[in-house]
Amino acid sequence: MRIFLIIGLLTFSELLAAQSWCDAIIKHRAYESLKRIVDENTERADSLKTKDSLVVTYYSKTGKIIKQENHHFRGDSCTYDQSITYFNRDNLAEFIEHFEQPCLTEEERRTDSSFEKLTYWYERFMYDSAKRVSGRVRWYPTVKARRFEYSYDTDGKMNQRSSKIKEDEFWN
Repeated sequence: MRIFLIIGLLTFSELLAAQSWCDAIIKHRAYESLKRIVDENTERADSLKTKDSLVVTYYSKTGKIIKQENHHFRGDSCTYDQSITYFNRDNLAEFIEHFEQPCLTEEERRTDSSFEKLTYWYERFMYDSAKRVSGRVRWYPTVKARRFEYSYDTDGKMNQRSSKIKEDEFWN
């Protein structure tokens, strides 16, 4: 009985923190569906390692890229920047998870008594019928989100407009 009460309280408190019950459920389902698509459709994965980076690319059974992980290193296996990009059927970036972490050396840890914090943000892209970027939305954990809208003139030059949006407008 106690375990059901704990699970219920945890679920209820998470949903209370969201803007609405629907927002929490929709966001969770959208993210989980991206992960499920990758898990069910990955045929193979390739990796490329250099001195300061690692790129892991996941391919579908039809040979299209469905996910790519980028890791950048400052030194001895110290990851300080990581991104995970999910691609749509047209091999265009659809959703990106970004992570940054400062890497402290042993000397910095001893003298600064600092802790390493993880900064993260999410980004999703929208495309027009010509498969050009028509918009981009970023969500930051500081409870703010920004919408980037793109338009193109007759010469094909891209123009950008940026505006702050409410957190619950991320998927709109």
